[in-house]
Amino acid sequence: MLSQRTTRCQHQETLADLERQAIADAVERSGHNLTRAASALGIDRTTLHRKLKKHGLRDARA
Repeated sequence: MLSQRTTRCQHQETLADLERQAIADAVERSGHNLTRAASALGIDRTTLHRKLKKHGLRDARA
């Protein structure tokens, strides 16, 4: 039986993976316009930049 701690870690990794994919998809759909990508995600552009860095993603044009 999995411990509650192991289950939590697995969920966190899954959430991180989902967040990374959602960000990558939004950036791609917006034509790498980070203002539009942030708006589509419902977050501030500054937050998007922080999450891009967190997930090791960057604007392809940079």
